[in-house]
Amino acid sequence: MAEKLWRSLEELRSLSGPDAAEFTETPLETAGGPDRRGFLKAVGFTFGASMLAGCSRTVPRIEPNLVQPEGFIPGRPVYYTSVCGGCGAACGTLVKVRDGRPIKLEGNPEHPASRGGLCAVGQASILGLYDSQRVAQPLIEGKAAGWEQADALIRSRLDEARKNGGAVRLLTASVNSPTESVWIRRFLEGFRNARHVEYDALSSSAILDAHEQTHGARILPRYRFDKADVIVSIDADFLGTWISPVEFARGYADSRNPQGSRYAWHAQVEPRMSLSGTKADQRVVLGPGEIADFVTDLAGAVRTGNSSRAVVTAIAGRLREARGRSLVVCGSQDTATQVLVNQINEALGNYGPTIETDHASRQRRGDDRALESLIEELRGGHVDVLIVAGANPAFDAPGGDAVAKAKFLAVHAERMDETASKANLICAASHTLESWGDAEPVEGTASIVQPCIRPLFQTRTLLEALAGWSGKPAAALDLVRDQWQKEIYPKAKPNLPFDRFWEKALQDGFVQYEPGARMRAAAKPREQKEPARIPRSEGFDVVLYAKTALFAGRHAYNPWLQEVPDPISKVAWDNYACLGPQAAAKLGVKTGDYVRVECGGQTLDLPALIQVGSTRRNCRDRPGLRQQTLDALRQGRA
Repeated sequence: MAEKLWRSLEELRSLSGPDAAEFTETPLETAGGPDRRGFLKAVGFTFGASMLAGCSRTVPRIEPNLVQPEGFIPGRPVYYTSVCGGCGAACGTLVKVRDGRPIKLEGNPEHPASRGGLCAVGQASILGLYDSQRVAQPLIEGKAAGWEQADALIRSRLDEARKNGGAVRLLTASVNSPTESVWIRRFLEGFRNARHVEYDALSSSAILDAHEQTHGARILPRYRFDKADVIVSIDADFLGTWISPVEFARGYADSRNPQGSRYAWHAQVEPRMSLSGTKADQRVVLGPGEIADFVTDLAGAVRTGNSSRAVVTAIAGRLREARGRSLVVCGSQDTATQVLVNQINEALGNYGPTIETDHASRQRRGDDRALESLIEELRGGHVDVLIVAGANPAFDAPGGDAVAKAKFLAVHAERMDETASKANLICAASHTLESWGDAEPVEGTASIVQPCIRPLFQTRTLLEALAGWSGKPAAALDLVRDQWQKEIYPKAKPNLPFDRFWEKALQDGFVQYEPGARMRAAAKPREQKEPARIPRSEGFDVVLYAKTALFAGRHAYNPWLQEVPDPISKVAWDNYACLGPQAAAKLGVKTGDYVRVECGGQTLDLPALIQVGSTRRNCRDRPGLRQQTLDALRQGRA
């Protein structure tokens, strides 16, 4: 086609007669000065030259296909199923691709966990694909390098550690990919002193530790809000940022459908106004130091039916009436408090109906104790090689600056963050939309991550990097496909040959299978530590929380998310200090005034925001008003 176009231009240029004037050079200056045509040609040339000069530096470009694939229609979008890489929830997605370029992400309505939902972070994550600040190629001591040089450097360091028995540590965020988990094990098996540490900036480690004590397995159960008739959430914003908000929001909507046969009752106990708190039928405002006492009282009231506090007695009464159809969740990071929550749910018969352990969640697997141990190793200078992948501990982990004390630090990252800036070697990471991979957010539900565009830079997935460093280099597609053929395909037991099974999984976006039953012991009372109680002191309680659009700050580079107003405060682009109306009046502070917050030796000057809902006052349950609201919803009047 291009050759035919070139011949036609040559034919036009060779024309004689009046038509040839359109393709012959005309001097700019004639005896009478520049004519109109010459002037326009000069202006056009000057503009074109300036544009070319501006594009003279090396800038990656996305070129359209010279030869279009069979069945391709320009301008008509096609859709690919994949998995959102915005957080560890791993929601199923549909990627809209037009002319070879991903342009929009939506939730996959058929996905069993997310069921068509996708949060703001997932929607905006497509901007990260085209971010000009991405690491475009490997960097050695801050200087651009090729993958051959990068691989040679890290292999030499790994070989030295293998020979001398040195400590090799791999630090990642929670890994929910079955194939990545396998290759992490294979990679570390080649060393005498190697360990994999997972952590989450928004940690749920106490829940896993509590289940290790009460149920004999360090798991994060799957919470089924869709099956609960009574929901009690204690400092857990499950509709905003807690574990898997998209999945929980879908389940919550099912349990509170005004047109359905039931409408779940929801109590929220929290120290601040959260998105979940705005939806609650009863909201109890407590300080951070009072959460442990509340859980202790609730455990006693569920067991005996009585408490010294009327609000606890009322909530416990609803839970007792809905045995096996209730759900108690807690966001506390105190293991003893979470053990009490487990015992409450066990006493109510919630394990099985509303809390699934056989289909446990893999969305947050971080271990705070393992992270603390690694930080101590780093501070002592005992780590020879530290590889950080998909995480930024220097920014979001307590004591994370210690990563710089590793004798050799390699970081697999998409952009130059706080941890990457300290690294000896930066391995450029591929974006989710240009990667092959997989994810299993819930045991028994596996999804394929498939690329929708060729890599825009010289990047690699973690899978390819680990396989190469293990001496078995392979493409990510081959690694994922082989793992699915060996592990997922036999578990799914389809009546299809593997090739057809693979194609169907790519088309559907997920595969479901029944995981092996997990043996567990009931959560019985036992000798245990008392829940941690924060002593009351003069002044204010400082409550730090994650924003629904930015989570722990991993996506702070994304201006779309910076511009998303907070669903409660309606503020965008900034940090601020929320104060209750009474506290603000006492201090004489108005919205917009700057206040100084001093906590733990840190000082921050922040603009104040007067936020209703931070006052220590119980929002009482009003059944009459609730019934009127339900009637209005069912009749379409609200």
